[in-house]
Amino acid sequence: QYFDRMASFIGTSNHADILTDPTGSRRFFPIELEDRIGRFKISYKQLYAQLKMELRSGARYWYTPHEEALITERNKRFYRRPHEEGLFFSLFRLPRKGERAEEYSIHLLYEHMRKVSPATMRDISINLFARHLAMIGVKSRHSYSGSVYSVIRL
Repeated sequence: QYFDRMASFIGTSNHADILTDPTGSRRFFPIELEDRIGRFKISYKQLYAQLKMELRSGARYWYTPHEEALITERNKRFYRRPHEEGLFFSLFRLPRKGERAEEYSIHLLYEHMRKVSPATMRDISINLFARHLAMIGVKSRHSYSGSVYSVIRL
């Protein structure tokens, strides 16, 4: 069943790292202000009338897949970096182009990092860890025994 998207939200933050889920970041459009927010009166009646007129006249109110990809790329500077990212890069690095990498299952990577720093990995599920690996650019491929991740162990 199809449902129209009917909600909008505008908010402010004193922090730049407000996004945590790269798969959903296309729904947000953070803007870093360069000056104080001005105090001026908004005619909400006029604003809603304009929006209503635009929607009734067929104005597009959604992003195309290409626009979503551009927004996701633009939003990267607003991501909150996960704690385990620092631990990962203290133990592994990404292979350079053409460099032969070692392949590890998600379980082996996770357990190795958990042994090195149990506190860092305490609240991290394997599924969340896999999403974070993808977010930082770790390449994976499916093998006969499951997904394997290409990294260089330090």
